[in-house]
Amino acid sequence: MIGELELAARFLKGKTVAITGSNGKTTTTALVGEILEKAGIPTLVGGNIGVPVVALIDQSTDETWSVLEVSSFQLESTERFHPSIAVILNITPDHLDRHGSFENYALAKERIFAAQHEGDAVVLNADNARAAQAAARSVAKVYFFSVEHSVLRVPGLRRLCCFPPGKDEPIEKIMPLSGIPLKGAHNVENVLAAVCAARLAGATAEQIRTAVESFQAVEHRLEYVATINGVEFYNDSKATNVDAT
Repeated sequence: MIGELELAARFLKGKTVAITGSNGKTTTTALVGEILEKAGIPTLVGGNIGVPVVALIDQSTDETWSVLEVSSFQLESTERFHPSIAVILNITPDHLDRHGSFENYALAKERIFAAQHEGDAVVLNADNARAAQAAARSVAKVYFFSVEHSVLRVPGLRRLCCFPPGKDEPIEKIMPLSGIPLKGAHNVENVLAAVCAARLAGATAEQIRTAVESFQAVEHRLEYVATINGVEFYNDSKATNVDAT
C-alpha cells in the first residue's frame, strides 16, 4: 500500500525539491517556493504544508519545480518517490508513538533520498548529529549547511553559506546574517537550507538575497503580532514539540 505522496509523485511533471525535518519544514518550504517564484522559475508549493500533492499534478509542466514539505508519516509509505533535491533540516525525537523508536523515525526521514541517483542532491544539517549521519547512506551529491561552520575568518563579518563535505570554504556567499528578517537561531538554519536548495535549483545569489530579505514569517510560526509597551509579541502556536518550543 502506498500513500498520497507516492501516488501523486508518479504523475507530477518537472522536478521536485522535497523538504523534511522535525522542525522548520513549513518555513523552509515556503521560503524556497518564494525564492524560486521571484527568480522567475515556474514553481508549485504543496505537501504537508497544506496543499495535497495530487492537487499540483494538473498544474505541473516539464519546466516546473514542485517544492514539497514532506513528513515522516508521508515518507514511510513511499517506494519510488524521487526528488531531485532532498533536504533534511534536522532530526530530533518526535512521533515516537507512531514509529516506535527514534531510529525508526530517523530512517523514515531518510526515505526522502532513498530513490535518488548520483546526479541528484541531498542537503543536510551539519550541526544536527543524526541528520549529518544520513550522508553515509546517500548516493546523491551531499551538501551540508551549518551555522557553526559558516563564519568567515574576518572580524565582524558573517555570511550565509553552504559547503560540500570536507571543505571549509563556502561554495556560495549570499548575504550578511543581518539580512535575515526572521527571529531565532533556528531560522538561520532554515534560511541556510533554503539558500542551498534554491541555489541548486537555479536561483542566482542576487535573487535569493532579495527574496530572503522580503520574506515574512509563516502564520503561527514566530509570527510577529505587535509591540505593546516596548514588548514584542509573537504567535508561535505551531511549536508542537519540545525542540520547537
